[in-house]
Amino acid sequence: MRRALMVLPMAALIAAAAYVGFRFRGGRDVQPAAAVRGTAVAGVRPARPSPRDMEDARRRMDAIRKSIANAPAAPAPDPGWERPFAEVEPSLRVRAEAGDIRAATTLGLRAARCHALLGDRPREDIVEQWQEALAHRSPIARNEDVRRRNMEDAMKRELAAYDDCAAVGAARTADYLVWLERAGRAGGLPAQVAFAQHALDAWSTPESMVSQIEEAARRRSLARGWLEAQIANGRESALAVYADPLSGKQSLYAGDVERVQTYSYVLELVRSRRIGDFDRLWAEGPRPYGTDLTPAQWRRVADEGRRIYQLSFKNAPLYPD
Repeated sequence: MRRALMVLPMAALIAAAAYVGFRFRGGRDVQPAAAVRGTAVAGVRPARPSPRDMEDARRRMDAIRKSIANAPAAPAPDPGWERPFAEVEPSLRVRAEAGDIRAATTLGLRAARCHALLGDRPREDIVEQWQEALAHRSPIARNEDVRRRNMEDAMKRELAAYDDCAAVGAARTADYLVWLERAGRAGGLPAQVAFAQHALDAWSTPESMVSQIEEAARRRSLARGWLEAQIANGRESALAVYADPLSGKQSLYAGDVERVQTYSYVLELVRSRRIGDFDRLWAEGPRPYGTDLTPAQWRRVADEGRRIYQLSFKNAPLYPD
């Protein structure tokens, strides 16, 4: 999980570059490509970015460079992430059983990934899918060699991961939630977030929970409590995964589009601090797209998102820990 922190500054740079390009094309007034081509044929020169746009772009890029320069180094991962799972699983289990929270979290996360990979499909299906993909050629001939090399590398990585997990075996990866819960109850915040993401994995649909309704309700209550407590305390890592369960995908909550957009806006506000875009995003609110929310609902999303930010994230660390 923590390795992902290393790529945040570069992600910020890419996002900001995309925004700068958007602003240079006229912000909200971007025309469809066909309209732009029609204007060019008519002999009308496209609008140049204004001095204000140029200054705004420079300010944002300066903020990004400063953000990258000041970004803290990613914390060292648990040693259990460094080698194949089959090699480290026994020692991780010993450390976890002795009460090591980091080991229990790493064991739970790696076992969860293996359990999903082994249960998803047999190895033969993975090979067949890759072979079918490799059989199709790129329509751009000069890209074919690069495309094929990339796909072959990806196939090798997936098959290596599968073989690594198979060496451990499905039986020894099935208890991943036990370890995540144990680490979470001991105060491991990353484990709490991971538990919430996997709490109801055992049931593919709400209907399938009926035979174990009490255990499902216990896990749901624990997962909600941990996520909501971390969000109330300004933990970005919990906020980053909160929209998914709010959409109803994981059966932790009933689907609620307005709440999904509200917490997505809060996450945008939190992340925008790292790329110099906070003031604009705060003033303009979220950009309506892709949902059936009414204008009144979008206003509520903006107001509630700002309220949650002020209450829980105003003083949050610039980078997630």
